[in-house]
Amino acid sequence: MKGLGQELRKYLNPWFSSLENPSEAQIKLLKKLINVYKGTRYGEEHDVKEVGSIEDFREKFPVVKYNDLKPYLKKVYEGEYNAILNEPPVIFMMTRGTTGKSKIIPVTKSELDLKMEISGRALLNHVYRTKTFEVLEGYDLNLNFPSKIGEISIKGKRYSCGFSSGIYAMYSAERRKIKLVPEQQEIDKLGPNLTRKGWEKRFELVYEKAKEKKVTMLIGVVQVMIEFAKYLKRKHKLYPKNVWRHLKVINASSAPNIQTIYKERLQAFYGKVSVVETYAATEGVFAQQLDAKPFVSPNYDCYIFEVETRKEVKMLYEMKKGEIGKLIVSSLLFPRYDIGDLVRCERGKYFVVIGRANKKTLITHYLNQFLNYFTLRKE
Repeated sequence: MKGLGQELRKYLNPWFSSLENPSEAQIKLLKKLINVYKGTRYGEEHDVKEVGSIEDFREKFPVVKYNDLKPYLKKVYEGEYNAILNEPPVIFMMTRGTTGKSKIIPVTKSELDLKMEISGRALLNHVYRTKTFEVLEGYDLNLNFPSKIGEISIKGKRYSCGFSSGIYAMYSAERRKIKLVPEQQEIDKLGPNLTRKGWEKRFELVYEKAKEKKVTMLIGVVQVMIEFAKYLKRKHKLYPKNVWRHLKVINASSAPNIQTIYKERLQAFYGKVSVVETYAATEGVFAQQLDAKPFVSPNYDCYIFEVETRKEVKMLYEMKKGEIGKLIVSSLLFPRYDIGDLVRCERGKYFVVIGRANKKTLITHYLNQFLNYFTLRKE
């Protein structure tokens, strides 16, 4: 196991190093991304060649949302990928549309490789930190969305289009040699039906395929994990903890406040398992849990992170404890992209994703803080 520990440490070192010196990591990454944007018409339109610093970057490139990029994405569908991308797309990822209409994101090989490389950081860091190497010997209970729901045709060439969680599962299994049960291809065969009936078919497939397997991990969308547990109790009069007694860790994503809202429910359904968090979206894998503290730490080596606070736009690592800001991400795909989420700085390298960037989220957040304050005073 010593060799595996060393291998995991080597894999995690770029992330660890970036957390120790985020300023240096972000400046280094900016130089790389500038070279990427130089290969796009979008970059040319914004004088990317004149960018030599973060300040130049902010001056030349505006903060954009998905709708702002639609004219450029339209060109991608017409075969002119370099309107916004520096290399052709290899796959298209679709958002679930939980906060509005679904978005379709073209993904290049470089971006797909990056996502697959870092999507395992939360789980593998947990295994490395806790020395629970036996987790990697078991199966991952596959509750993910379909990785393929259709195809997109561009100048006669067809590209697969699917949900990011299924795509992450399929490619990560191939790269990390993680055993999925059922395999992602079996999930995909059931089709893209996301109604209750469609999910019940997937859940039954999962139960039948996995009930005799040694499942040690569960990776995916936290809401689906909850719904699967409820289905199992309703249909088979069992909780997951009664079926998979070797389960050690749940790596949950796709919702804010996983540690405060979902952790206890997951443990009630799945048993006394470790719950680790990943902050991921269709647009990227942005952060994951570093240690036992219930926070996430950014992938400063992979994305440039800025935040828009009430006072200013600044780097994520410049935030002070308790400060809240709207996250802006620059990636291999898009520069200065408003991801639509609010984050709160806990201290240093620790952050909490508190939800979508709107007034309701802020009101709920401050109300919870107010209630927690008085609860603590009473105690």
